[in-house]
Amino acid sequence: VFQTSSRGKKQLLQDTYGFIMNIETKGCVNEMCNWSDFFEEEAREEGLARGLAEGRALGLSEGLSQGLSQGLSEGLSQGLSQGLSQGLSQGQKICLISQVIKKVQKGKDVNSASSELEESPETIQPIYAAVLSMPDADANQLYDKLYGSEAILTPSV
Repeated sequence: VFQTSSRGKKQLLQDTYGFIMNIETKGCVNEMCNWSDFFEEEAREEGLARGLAEGRALGLSEGLSQGLSQGLSEGLSQGLSQGLSQGLSQGQKICLISQVIKKVQKGKDVNSASSELEESPETIQPIYAAVLSMPDADANQLYDKLYGSEAILTPSV
């Protein structure tokens, strides 16, 4: 999945999971793909660093070559898995925030927005309130406000 193009991922989501690819969904998938690419690279770097550290420690007792290979493999695998999971979670939340922003801009109330987005009013309410309290904020800024303690660093542009 990591090497699949954005187009291939969209096709996979459509064929395998029945996602309907409209303009809004394609935009969200593109954004999630960009995030997953970012987190994959971050995880790769973290995995490499962790793998090298683990490899050096193992190399003292079992030989540098064997320890480096095993540590790198395990660290990269764990880092990629964790980074992808966090990135997808954040991407989904940012996508939902983007959709709520659009509903607020169209004058929709919380119940209408939650119905149209097929989410519970309890899920939409805090996002809706944040959008109203920060009308000029983008989805990333609202994400930071809503999920600040669990927020993942955003890539610099």
